Amino acid sequence: MDFHKYIHAVGTGVKGNRDLSFEEAKDAMQQILDQTVYPEQIAAFLLGWRLKPETTEEFRGALSACDASITPHKIENSIELGYPFDGKANNPYIFPLVAQVLKDFSLDLVLMGDDL
Repeated sequence: MDFHKYIHAVGTGVKGNRDLSFEEAKDAMQQILDQTVYPEQIAAFLLGWRLKPETTEEFRGALSACDASITPHKIENSIELGYPFDGKANNPYIFPLVAQVLKDFSLDLVLMGDDL
């Protein structure tokens, strides 16, 4: 589908916006990932989509396109520590809790977060 129609769907304001279907969201995200559209079109779409919060169907379509573009690679002797945190629960930080255990394994750690 013409990418301009996706921009029009999310970037024409409250009265003109419409929700994308699963397939439309998937196609739009696939075109963005493949970079088959101009960067200016991508920016316009993403800005409009940000102002018109995505629906569950749109989000599922975008994730489906992302999943299709991911090539998983197994990394030997690695573990992933973390948990989903959406800010709706008061969860303890996991890294201080497991620091004593990880110290004994001589691991190189990469920590990511918003604050130091």
